[in-house]
Amino acid sequence: MGYGRLAASCASGVAQVDLDINNVRARLLSAGDWWWDLREAHYEVPRVDIDRGETPVSALFNSALWIGGVDDGEQIRLAAQTYRQSGNDFWPGPLDVDGSILQDRCAEFDHHWKVERSAIDAHRDAAALMDSIPLGSIDPGILTWPALRNAFARGRANTPISIPQPIAPFVDVDGNGVYNPSRGDYPDVLGDQAIFWVFNDMGNIHGQTTGEAIGLESRALAYAFKTNDVLDNKGSYRMDRTYLGLHVDADLGWYLNDFVGCDTAMDLAYAYNGTAVDGGGFPNYGDRPPLVGTQFLRTPMHHYTGPGGPDSVALGMTGFAYYSGDFNIMGLPQSAPEFLELLRGNWRDGTPRTFGGNGFGGAVPFPFHYPDDPALPLPAWSECSEGNPPADRSYLQCAGPFDFAPGQSVRLAWAVPWVRPENPQNGCQANVALLLQAANTIKAYYDVDFASLLDGPDAPDLVIRELDQEIIISLVNGPTSNNQGENYE
Repeated sequence: MGYGRLAASCASGVAQVDLDINNVRARLLSAGDWWWDLREAHYEVPRVDIDRGETPVSALFNSALWIGGVDDGEQIRLAAQTYRQSGNDFWPGPLDVDGSILQDRCAEFDHHWKVERSAIDAHRDAAALMDSIPLGSIDPGILTWPALRNAFARGRANTPISIPQPIAPFVDVDGNGVYNPSRGDYPDVLGDQAIFWVFNDMGNIHGQTTGEAIGLESRALAYAFKTNDVLDNKGSYRMDRTYLGLHVDADLGWYLNDFVGCDTAMDLAYAYNGTAVDGGGFPNYGDRPPLVGTQFLRTPMHHYTGPGGPDSVALGMTGFAYYSGDFNIMGLPQSAPEFLELLRGNWRDGTPRTFGGNGFGGAVPFPFHYPDDPALPLPAWSECSEGNPPADRSYLQCAGPFDFAPGQSVRLAWAVPWVRPENPQNGCQANVALLLQAANTIKAYYDVDFASLLDGPDAPDLVIRELDQEIIISLVNGPTSNNQGENYE
């Protein structure tokens, strides 16, 4: 019997929260999708002061996780969402060790846990001065963090929740293996602000895709401009030829005049304005439209046997495709087999995507739509070189195939680069090079765990000069210091 028939009776997740650090205000939902409030776009950049009557403009409308493959019995197991128009495939909460979840557990975890770097720093300082921190002085985000066996963990409506298994990451200051914030333990996160939540595909029948459930638990951590999803297979099925996908509806300001493309070297998918001015409706970016993208930073590994024996390599972005917002042959999928075909690099009916034109009906199968700079003429392939009319665009960014065995975890990390050129270079002259530069910088920071972002100024060197009956002590920031000339930023 398939897992879809053994589902719980969980209700749709309703919790929403904003990641609102630096120049972005981005909406996160509690069950597999983000950037919207189920009606309107909420990926606002640049962030404005709504209380002063300023009007926000969003760069993205909706995004969601897709994952699918086939089990040993050739049964498709898949979970995905677009707009919840026919139901959900994801629900809040962690799975038990047997891959199940109860309705009440879903409701308790319909919640986001939000912490600030400043609160963590203050907590660490307090822990250095005392053996036990008074509960009343601990930041609520730190106190209620859903880490292993935290007696103070709280979920939706401040309900006490039990955490018998590891869920949220933490720094174990006292070394006893469990989370105790009064003894100095704190959330293990990066960034100046971080938000954690957990969701699964076992909470109910898969209404969005009608696919059989995987037994998937996803622990999501969003910080600054990046999310890092840890995906666990807690089901009893081994999934072969598994694919991960990131569905993105990129409404860049006004939603009816966008183009999309990708850069395979940077594992980057992106949207840009298809006209010189972002207009035709409101809100919009006017005569300086930006570019926005989603960039894979970490993907599952592909294991293989080469000349030197077993080896593995990160998959990276293995496919990029656009689709229309309707349900024609080049549009949105409606069933589990159709979702899986899109993840595999085909159209929803299984027709291979091909190079050139609109990607349909050509002679050469090719998994990456529009991989070239839009400023280049044919034979470069872009929406501009093909003369496409700008329109509402959605795309799917994929990584696969990989094997996903029971008990196995895989990790997906991705970022959202956004740039707005100083000098208007719009439409088919969009400054894609500037977006690639931002993506390259983000990748460099990610590869060193954002160390250069988190490190403060280097300590100065102490220089002592001995004179007659006196000593002159100088603090010097030498040429190798990141604070040379006291210019650290």
